[in-house]
Amino acid sequence: MNDAKVIAIYTTKGGVGKTTTAIHLADALTTRGSKVSLIDADERAMLTEAVMGSPENMPFPVHFLENPSGGDDPQAAQRLVGEMIDKIDEASDGFDYVIIDCGGYNSQASFAAAAIADLTIIPANAGRFDLVQTEEVYAKIQTIAKQMERKPKIKVLVTRVNLATNVYSGFMSALKAKGIEAFKNSIPTYAAISEASFMGSSIFKHRPNSQAAGFMQRFVDEAIATITAEDK
Repeated sequence: MNDAKVIAIYTTKGGVGKTTTAIHLADALTTRGSKVSLIDADERAMLTEAVMGSPENMPFPVHFLENPSGGDDPQAAQRLVGEMIDKIDEASDGFDYVIIDCGGYNSQASFAAAAIADLTIIPANAGRFDLVQTEEVYAKIQTIAKQMERKPKIKVLVTRVNLATNVYSGFMSALKAKGIEAFKNSIPTYAAISEASFMGSSIFKHRPNSQAAGFMQRFVDEAIATITAEDK
């Protein structure tokens, strides 16, 4: 593999902000002068659609990987893992960061990407079902990483949440009790972030001085600090 840092964004639950997270990380890293490429590994191709529909706001090359949900054919699963590794190599060439938007379903290729990434982000809403699903995804990534002789850095990003609720504090406490690390900076529910996505932009460009942009910036700073700390 090349020297590009790889960030995988993965969970089996949809609607938690995987694509939004990928776009904002790419935008922030590009603003800092890094060269960023994206891999769209979701068969719905939402990341590809967002970037291709807004070339001025999102000038990132996107590599699409056909990545169907997992089946019972081990040979097909192994082939998909190989295709994912090849795609990461392709996307890394000449870039500082590769960000992978994985599909919201079980896929051996997505789990492999999460296992070999320098940082894997599991987005989640604060809720009982999200907690169970996050635990399952976390455990599966760790199992595959062990098979691949990797030690992934995995952190949970809580999104679309009311920070003042007992549900949020309970969710964070439950993660800690399970030994699962979470970002200190969560993303509250903000209509402005949805508006930015709808307009083919990031909150940093759509409403840069808003509270929403402030929360997103603090998460991005923490994510970048996490991945760069591995070099020290």
